[in-house]
Amino acid sequence: MKAHLPEVSRAKPLTRNPLHMSSYVPLLLLLSFVSCNKDPVTEEMQPHNPLAGQIILVQGTGVQAAEVLWDDDPNATATVGAFAPCFQIPHNASERTHTVKLRDSEGRESNAFSIQVYRPKGPFPPPRIEDIGIQKLSPAADGTFDIWLSVFSANADINAEISVDRVTTTSVFYNAIPSGYFNLGEPQTEFDSHHDDTFEYPVFHYTQHIAYLNVTSLGGQTISVQVRMMITSRISTLRSTSGVRNTR
Repeated sequence: MKAHLPEVSRAKPLTRNPLHMSSYVPLLLLLSFVSCNKDPVTEEMQPHNPLAGQIILVQGTGVQAAEVLWDDDPNATATVGAFAPCFQIPHNASERTHTVKLRDSEGRESNAFSIQVYRPKGPFPPPRIEDIGIQKLSPAADGTFDIWLSVFSANADINAEISVDRVTTTSVFYNAIPSGYFNLGEPQTEFDSHHDDTFEYPVFHYTQHIAYLNVTSLGGQTISVQVRMMITSRISTLRSTSGVRNTR
């Protein structure tokens, strides 16, 4: 798939400088500390029966930016997203019922929540970039341009690594859409007949990551964007050129 974006030229080397994400830092800090002085409460997790490696949505209060405690292990295995209340089931999770608790920045723990995890029928699929857009574009003080790309992917990890022209850039997980289409364990539902091993490329979730790019001028160069799964080292690459539409 080839996606077309406003052209950029002479892209400067990218770094993991956190100052480039300064627009998001205040909100991250605010969400980390807003808990109304109460224990976090987990009300629901969806899909109800996730697959190992799948992203699930958490409903409750005080859950955003909380640490995820897996099977009473005091060491956190993940963190609920600060922008979207989601976390990812470990890829190596066994097929059984697991107990999940959330712990906020003050050390307060939520009620325990049980979820039944299933194993995919085959290897977890590599990420696939679906689309790229511009979340924000602004001129910098030095005459360059700061661009925040929205990278939409299927089956990407929450902590996926984003690269532009093979150079890792600063990025942050922003949102996800969990999918219950292939999940099992809910009798008498439409999901029972849909199994991941019958599809060439099953989609277990969609993600949106925000990635930073700094360029010296606008117009004139093709860029290549990659999404890498940190656990499996699988990569999806999308090359971006001029325009704003997608072609397949």
